[in-house]
Amino acid sequence: MLGVRVNRYRMGEDMTRKKKTRATRDGAANYRGFREHPRYGQAPRITGLNPVEVRPIAPGMPIINFIEHSGQRIPNTAIQADAAKQKLVGPFGAVSHYFDLHCVCSNCELDFLFFAEEQKHWYEDLGLSLDKQCEYCVVCRHRYQTLKQKHRRYEELCRVSTLSEDEAFEMADCCLSLIEATMFLNPPTERVRMLLNRLPERRCRKLRKHLRAAEELA
Repeated sequence: MLGVRVNRYRMGEDMTRKKKTRATRDGAANYRGFREHPRYGQAPRITGLNPVEVRPIAPGMPIINFIEHSGQRIPNTAIQADAAKQKLVGPFGAVSHYFDLHCVCSNCELDFLFFAEEQKHWYEDLGLSLDKQCEYCVVCRHRYQTLKQKHRRYEELCRVSTLSEDEAFEMADCCLSLIEATMFLNPPTERVRMLLNRLPERRCRKLRKHLRAAEELA
């Protein structure tokens, strides 16, 4: 794996640690402090649906259980689930409804909502199993996916015997992104320098600045 640490990622200097949002004096959560989802927003999406009865979904199927393993269920936000599309694993039975869940990101520690509509997409459209938890907010998930793509591309370029100028630039960019996310056990800053030395100064000026910052932190 080229000395890359992949068991945990850290997202950069802008992801500062923050305390969990406190409740207001009336007991309702102050959702203005939550991480905003680009599609669903910050606040719960109230549907008025709040099923609480535990019952079989259909003959021969497990009883319902509401997904709570990744957060605190918010009442009156339920939407209907399609149990036939769900992938059941271990003790998790099919669910009849999804609720908006109040979660805390394992990376940045900000509060966020795992929306019922998002769960429906995960567990029915994408086919993820019901035991798959939402550990990270949407911003950290996006950055994590970006880092995975850069890591994959970096390893592909490492296997290229003769790099073009564009490939050298891309490899240096991917490598610096991984260094800044502290995903290397031993940051290969010298490799980045060698790649940049092959490029016109006007093209790699910004990357050289990032390299100097990475070397200062090393």
